[in-house]
This record gives sequence, C-alpha cells and structure tokens, in this order.
Amino acid sequence: DMVGGRLLAIFSDITLDGEENGKDRISQFFPQTAPYIVTLDALNGTLYYASGEPLFDMMLSIVHEGKMVAGVIYVPATRQFYIGLSDGAYACPWPVLQHAGIAWGAYKRPAAHPTVMLSKTTPPDVRATVEQLGYKTVVSATDYTPGMPWTFATRGILDGTLCALFKDEGHRHDFGVIAFIAEQAGFICDPHAWDPATKVMHPTLICGSQDVHDQLAPLVGREAAAAWR
Repeated sequence: DMVGGRLLAIFSDITLDGEENGKDRISQFFPQTAPYIVTLDALNGTLYYASGEPLFDMMLSIVHEGKMVAGVIYVPATRQFYIGLSDGAYACPWPVLQHAGIAWGAYKRPAAHPTVMLSKTTPPDVRATVEQLGYKTVVSATDYTPGMPWTFATRGILDGTLCALFKDEGHRHDFGVIAFIAEQAGFICDPHAWDPATKVMHPTLICGSQDVHDQLAPLVGREAAAAWR
C-alpha cells in the first residue's frame, strides 16, 4: 500500500503488478495498461518470515514498454541493497543510503569456479553434465521445499560464489530481477531470464567468468530449452 500510494502520488502513466497486492485492489486504483509497470514482491520468502528466520527479501523492478530498466533487491537481515539500472549495477549498504545520499559502489567479485545453482525442474541429464564438469550443484528452495533460500542465492550470484543455470516458473519475476542486476554489473547472462513482455521464463545461465560460461553455455541450448518447457 505504501509503495502503491507513493506511485500514484507521483506518476500518472504507471501501473503495478504485485504478488502481495490482490488483483482487484490493483485494478481499483491503477490502469490495466501503462507505459511503465512496477513489479513488486514485498515479501519474498513468506514462510521464512512467518517463522522468524531471516531468509527473506524484497524485490522491485520497473518495466518500460516491455523492457526491464531498473531492479532493486533489499535484504533486511544484512541491510543490503542490490540495485540495477540500465547503465550499471551496484550494491549499497543501508548506512550509505541513509547518511550519504545515493553513493553506490561497483559490485562484482566473480569466483573462478563457483557452485552452480539449479532449479528443481532441471533435467537430470543436465545436472549430471554440470557435475561431470567438476562443479558442485545446489538446488533453489521455495517456501515449501528444501534447498538454497533465495536470500542466499541472491548474495551468492551477485558476489560470484554461485552461478546459476536455472528455470523455475514459480520465481520467474524474482529470478528475472536478479538476472537484470547481474547483467547490468557485467555478468554474463545467456539468455536473459525473464521476458517482461511475454512473461516467459527461459533457461538461463548467469556467471561472472567467461571460462565458466563457455563450459556451461551449451546446456542452455535448444535441447535444454526443450527439456525445460
């Protein structure tokens, strides 16, 4: 409600798409279509939050005419912001925002041989190939299934300790925001995770190393894409 109220107070050519905002409530105040769409997941990791575990975050993106142009992830447990703009990506601790205005520092520390994060929909042969190449693998969690929580995945991908070979319909927007921020920071995203225009999730590789990309990129080819549909 707070985000929606601020948007309505400032902009007239914007609409909202939010997981925690009911469709009826959005349609009551926002137009069905607009040049700008703000997508909001105000509580990513609901059951973690409800159980008192600090494994949740908040995600927001701005889509202009079908193209994502900004993304923000806030992790309350670490008071860390991850911010991606169309001209660069940054990580920004809360005290910097609070006391120094907008003073962002460049954020990219790719590991040479990171762990690979997979989704539960990853075909077994793809996972086997990744492990045969010598990589450790982890599976992403949801609120209802075990694995790596999204908060850890966000930090791992953006600090280079994880790379992602991923497709998960349940988190298409969330992962799309991560992919956008990583792409703006200069990470290799092949192809982009989430198409805001069609709302289609594609098998996606995100990594900070060209060597890692060259090894794993063939798994995001036509066969993998067909297997993950």
